[in-house]
Amino acid sequence: MVLTLLGLFILIALTASFSGAAEDKYFSGDNITVNLLLDANKEAPAELQLMIYNPENKLIVNGTKEFDLEEGENQINYTVPFITDMDGLHYIRYDIFADLDGGQTLVQSSTQYFDGEINDPPVIDLISPEMNSIYSPEDEILFSANVSDPEGQKTNISWSTNVSGIIGNGTSFYSNLDSVGTHKITITAEDEMGAESNQSILIEIAERNDQNAISTGKGSSGTGSTPAITNPSENDGNEAIPSGSDEQIDVPNEDVGSDETQNIPENEDERGFLPGFEAIVLILGLLFATGVKRRGI
Repeated sequence: MVLTLLGLFILIALTASFSGAAEDKYFSGDNITVNLLLDANKEAPAELQLMIYNPENKLIVNGTKEFDLEEGENQINYTVPFITDMDGLHYIRYDIFADLDGGQTLVQSSTQYFDGEINDPPVIDLISPEMNSIYSPEDEILFSANVSDPEGQKTNISWSTNVSGIIGNGTSFYSNLDSVGTHKITITAEDEMGAESNQSILIEIAERNDQNAISTGKGSSGTGSTPAITNPSENDGNEAIPSGSDEQIDVPNEDVGSDETQNIPENEDERGFLPGFEAIVLILGLLFATGVKRRGI
């Protein structure tokens, strides 16, 4: 379209610099470039003012660029970042001012609508390592995650630890961590337009002890494993029960020191209880009588 205004012949075209966006659709984070082709019949200082409004008619981008118009054809390019927090129909307005009579005069104004959308960050599904897992410095740890972007953009994925920094890049790889202690592992995913998301977990790196078990050094409250300690029994001819054994010793149910009398019938006759009592009395009587005769009594 050619417009004649105050001696200026102006042809205006609008394009977007983000090659991945669909025609007339731009995501938050895109760079929008305005390409202006101006045909002027005189030299003059000029200024471009560019404004972008969201669906609620709120100004979200405002930028200016000063340039000098030359007689003939002028190519003017101006790029602004498009940042929005709303989906829907946005519009861009650009005004051109020229110094024609010692002051800036609006010589051209135009508006163009386009579809703007929020750029959602990548979605992370962490697979490995798991929260609070324990490894030794020699272990090759699997770092793995599924990452997707709602807009289908390419993503850059990095893994890091608060102890030693960057671990590696990508969705799946193996690596070991040398530093003993608690590590905060963070995976970060960033799409082509700068939208970023991250996820963090804690893992423990601990040395192995002489029994090849991982020991965290936390005592009974730790999550590491330590070998069981048993007391060896001495060979003294009797079978000994090691400390901590599950073997049980049977103890009689009768209470020690009980008042209960064992094996005594409750209603036993006293004569039956002392068998041969009468015979003993008879023998003692005979012995007594014999002694009396010998003494001449």
